[in-house]
Formats: sequence, structure tokens, C-alpha cells
Amino acid sequence: MSSKSTVFFVHGATGHLGHHIIEQLMGHGIAASSICAGVRDMESEKAYKLARKGVKIVYADYMVKETLEKAYQGVHTVIHVPVPSVSTLVRACSAEHSICAAKCAGVTRFVAISVACGARSDSVVTVAAGYQYLESRTRTSGMEWLVLRMGLFIENNLDTYKAALETGTLAIAAKPNTYVPYISRKDIARGIAAAVVKKNNSGRVYDLENNVAVSYEHIAEILSSISGQKILFKSINAPALEQVLKENLPKVMRNKAHDIALISSSLNDAAAAGEFKVSNDLYELTGKRPESIRHFLERELGVSTGAGKDELDH
Repeated sequence: MSSKSTVFFVHGATGHLGHHIIEQLMGHGIAASSICAGVRDMESEKAYKLARKGVKIVYADYMVKETLEKAYQGVHTVIHVPVPSVSTLVRACSAEHSICAAKCAGVTRFVAISVACGARSDSVVTVAAGYQYLESRTRTSGMEWLVLRMGLFIENNLDTYKAALETGTLAIAAKPNTYVPYISRKDIARGIAAAVVKKNNSGRVYDLENNVAVSYEHIAEILSSISGQKILFKSINAPALEQVLKENLPKVMRNKAHDIALISSSLNDAAAAGEFKVSNDLYELTGKRPESIRHFLERELGVSTGAGKDELDH
């Protein structure tokens, strides 16, 4: 695939995942000038940073289809990064607008970034229907397509891990012995970029999850090991998590504590039910294993005794 003839459009380019995707695409030799970064805030510092690298900054709002039709002109591949919303309707509408606009603009290939629940009509995840709609419409869009299912982000609980070091308790809205193949956003972005630049894989579905699943009891052991203090896992329910969020979220986010708590607990319920599974797809795409939960926590929390560095990795 030639970067000279192919223009990639990345949604959510200044968000937590989108900017990693752009960096990884450039790491594969894709010229910055062949990448369009879809943003809603053209004046943000992150947008300026991308522009300074030569990336084209384009205004694109998922909920305003007309902006998408304009933004997609001359684009070969649209990478649809999910909208950060607790609303299933918003997720489904954003998918519909993006796919319709892509077809109108003559886009060749549509890449849907989904999650495991997008494959299951019986999913217990509260926002699953939005991903199911995205996958179904992508497959029937008439464009070339890829579906890339993300695993659960390690970063989702980073504030909770930090709190555990202060309180000695890892409080998670999950049942005991719930195993999750956590993976970092950067690793997922590596997989997305590798799949997008790979030749002859249209119509493929990749599961970008870790090849190792860990329980929260295990994570508590890792936190204990790297911090030198005893950390215990405590199973809490969604209402208890909602109260924690109301006390700790920024004021502008506290009205969403209920929905966030339900989504978070439903994701762990899905993991307990086997919806998230270990996968070797990332390794097959990139030749590199995902970062272990232990290495991630050591790096992000900045704590490590150096003892037992490897025995709790897997």
C-alpha cells in the first residue's frame, strides 16, 4: 500500500487513542501529509502539535453529517474511532453519519474500531448495541472494510490503582475471580495501524486484546509487589462505584457518574461471562507481544521495588 496514493482519515485525532494511531501510522512509513486528523477543536494544542508534524487538520463532527462529507473528500481510508459517549444512540448515530458520509465522498475503505461486545447480540455491556450497529453497517456498507475489536484499556482503572496505593484497597465493581485481558491504548493503536497498512486483508476482523488475562486479585498482588505494601482487592457493586465517582470525578463529569458506573460494572460482568478473550492477533500483526499489566503499572505509577519483576507478569 503506497502512502503517496492513499490518504488516511483518523477520527478523534486529539483524543486518548487517535493520536497514538497517527503516531503508529507514521511509524509504518506513512507520510504525515497523507494523514488527515479529524478534530472538533481546531485550536487545541494537540491539533497544533499534529499540524507542526505535517498532518492535515480537518474539522469533523460525528453528529453533523455535513462536516463529515466535506472532511472525507479525497480520502481513501476512514478510521472510525468510537465517539466518547455513554449514549448508545449517540454511538449508533455517529456510525451511521460516518458511513453514509464516507459513501457519499467516495471513500474506498472503512475501518470500524469496535470492541468484543460488537460481536454478540447477548452482550451484557450497556453500550453494546451501538457497537453492534457499527459492525453491521460496516459489513453492509458496500465499501471495503475492516473491523478491529479493542480489548479493555488498562488505563480505564489507572486512578483506581493510584488510590489503592494510598488506601491499601483495590476497589473494583467486579466479581471475585474476574479475569480481564487488559491492554494499553498504545498497544491497541499499534495493532490498528498494522492492520490498516497490511495488504489484502479487507473483510477481516481482528481482536486486539492481550494474550494474557489477569484477575483483580492478581493485580492487587502486582501492586503489592511493586509498592512494597499490602494491597487487597475489594469487590464492590455499581451503586458503590457511582458514589466513589461522585466524590472524585471533576464537577463537570459528576452528573455522568451513574452511567459511567453502570458501563464499568457491565464491562467487568462481560469479562466474567467470557466476552473478552485472550488473543494473539496483535502479535500476528506486529510481531510484538502486548505490554504486561505489571510493566504498565510500574511505568505509570512510578513505583517498583525491582523485586520479583517477572514472576507476576503472566
